[in-house]
Amino acid sequence: MQSLLVRQLLALKEPAWVQRYPSDWLIWEPGAWKVPAVRGEVASTQIALAQSDRPLKGDCLCFELKSVAGAKLKIGRAPENDIVLNDATVSREHLLLERKEQWMLHALPSSKTAMVRGRALFPGLAVPLSSGDQLTIGGVTLTYLTPAGALARLKSEAAMLLPKS
Repeated sequence: MQSLLVRQLLALKEPAWVQRYPSDWLIWEPGAWKVPAVRGEVASTQIALAQSDRPLKGDCLCFELKSVAGAKLKIGRAPENDIVLNDATVSREHLLLERKEQWMLHALPSSKTAMVRGRALFPGLAVPLSSGDQLTIGGVTLTYLTPAGALARLKSEAAMLLPKS
């Protein structure tokens, strides 16, 4: 969760945080989900069953994208995906992220509508991602951030927690 990453940034300080988290990020913006158990290196989401299961208001779920050349991550509702978005508006297998020189996004043939930067994605067409790009998958909004983009976002959140001098 973003709130955990902000607390780690405040505790570790910037240089140590950057060394610990050198990867890109995919942020699932606030919604009705709860923090999952980690499966391998990528977490899957679960529906929040009670108010106590939900993250703090405005918090979001953060997926660290290990930047290994040739890496491929499937995103969808089915539990066998690398990133599971447990939302009925998301296809069982919706998108594929592929790491080349940068992360490329592919719509899968069986997927419902997906958009990047307000434009529809079509199967067979790869779209390069830039930091800050918003992905809309059904009713879910994801934000792609480079390490620098993630750090800037977390520093902004951390500044709101620190006492004003």
